[in-house]
Amino acid sequence: MGSILENIFAQIFTANHFKLRYYNKKKIGEIDFIIQQGKSVIPVEIKSGNDFKNHKALNNLLEIKEWWA
Repeated sequence: MGSILENIFAQIFTANHFKLRYYNKKKIGEIDFIIQQGKSVIPVEIKSGNDFKNHKALNNLLEIKEWWA
C-alpha cells in the first residue's frame, strides 16, 4: 500500500508543478520526497499501515540544524 500511495502523491506533486527529489543518506535514512516551494524545502514522508506514526528518517533529518539554515 505504501508504494501505491507514494505513486499517487508523486502524480499529485507533478500535476502541481513540483520537481520531485528523493533523499537517501546512510546516517539519516530515506525520505520519500523533497519538494521546494519558493525558498522553502519541504521533506515529505508517505506512510500507511500500522507504522504510520514511525518516521525515523524524517526525525533524523529534522534534527540536523544545517539542513534548515
